Amino acid sequence: MKFINRERELADLADLWQRPGAQLVIVYGRRRTGKTTLLAHFVQDKPHLFWVANRFPAPTLLGDLSRAIYRLEHPGASPSSDFTYPDWEMAFRSLGRLAQERRVAVVLDEFPYAVEAESALPSLLQRLWDHELKQTQLFLVLCGSHIGMMERELMTYRAPLYGRRSGQLLIRPMDWTALRQFFPRWNPVQQVTAYAVLGGIPSYWEQFEPAHTVEANIRERILRPNNLLYLEPLFLVYEELREPRNYLGILHAIAQGHRQMRDIAAVSGVPRSNLPRYLEILRDLHLVERRVPVTERHPERSRRGLYALSDNYLNFYFRFVAPYREDLEQGYVDRAWQAIDQQLNAFVGTTAFEDLCRQWVNRRGRRGHLPFVPEQVGSYWDRQTQVDVVGLNWSQQTALLGEVRWTLRPLGVQALDELRAKSSAVLPAPDWHVHYALFSRSGFTEQLTAQADSENVWLVGLEDIVEDG
Repeated sequence: MKFINRERELADLADLWQRPGAQLVIVYGRRRTGKTTLLAHFVQDKPHLFWVANRFPAPTLLGDLSRAIYRLEHPGASPSSDFTYPDWEMAFRSLGRLAQERRVAVVLDEFPYAVEAESALPSLLQRLWDHELKQTQLFLVLCGSHIGMMERELMTYRAPLYGRRSGQLLIRPMDWTALRQFFPRWNPVQQVTAYAVLGGIPSYWEQFEPAHTVEANIRERILRPNNLLYLEPLFLVYEELREPRNYLGILHAIAQGHRQMRDIAAVSGVPRSNLPRYLEILRDLHLVERRVPVTERHPERSRRGLYALSDNYLNFYFRFVAPYREDLEQGYVDRAWQAIDQQLNAFVGTTAFEDLCRQWVNRRGRRGHLPFVPEQVGSYWDRQTQVDVVGLNWSQQTALLGEVRWTLRPLGVQALDELRAKSSAVLPAPDWHVHYALFSRSGFTEQLTAQADSENVWLVGLEDIVEDG
């Protein structure tokens, strides 16, 4: 994989590496975010062992790790195919001996698979760490994709290794500025469109051909059953979750626009009484999020919460690909493509461009480039009103309201008038000071530009979003 971005994560790892004594680091995040690539890049110039667990029986995994340790201890030599330590304790003690006098990085990737095969591993590691390993120069990284398991087995108060870790890194999907580096030859419209479709998962970016348009890549790299992206969301669910059928039903319902609890239950077939538990697990995996209007002071108690898919590609897949799988399996691409072609602009506007505009407000405010620093940035909705971008500073009683349009026509004065008309529904109190911003893919009319200049309204074009990123 082309290695880009991740400067902050590399700096965090470098800081931990420089600390004296043994270090135990937890690296976790959803599948395909580039954890393995990040760690391989970090250890490549250091004495290291990089071992990846699989869903094999415990004796097979122990033998595989034993031979990796042997190769680290005897550079250039190869152990016999049946070489193995008698138990896991001996294997970890061998790693401790190798790190007595020098810093050695040991990465145990997909560690949850090893725990699945040998449930006593966390307790064994805790005992060895307390009595032997913490006296060495070992730099031990436990890495995994199952976020819930990593937090439960390694980081919670009752976990055996609680209190032993030096630090933890949650590897999140990359932002769109990294995607722009990955596809530098595409224009901003194509880059935002790609971000709306693929999100921030770098291994998905690798599936697209930069010499072709995003639309051509969708037809060839997503809608054709022989490609990785065609079944990727299904594999993700089957890999991470039990009862995958119920989870698939929930993801499909949300992607199709059913965002309230009662509607998700009705469409997915999951009983309303069981749904909160399924949604909680999907939230733990960072696949689903619950959103509330930014004006809610106690979001956890709000009854206005709506569920949304956190991952752009899952959103795209369950909206445009999953409903047409029967046709696509037979090679009939046109029906699916016609639906995508008709709705892609609207999908990009609500999925990616609105989010990028909210990021712009948050970033500009924190840099001191707005008249106030927003304490919260989000959106607002009720039964009659929706505002795409809302930034609030409660202590200063100041707000920014923004309208977002991903259309081929320049934005006109009417959009500003409509935004102003919504302010009374959004502002927490009538005496709040309010600023206005309009965000447009295709620029603004001369009339709106003149009026905005005289009334101090921000007009933010796509080029402004790009330059500020």
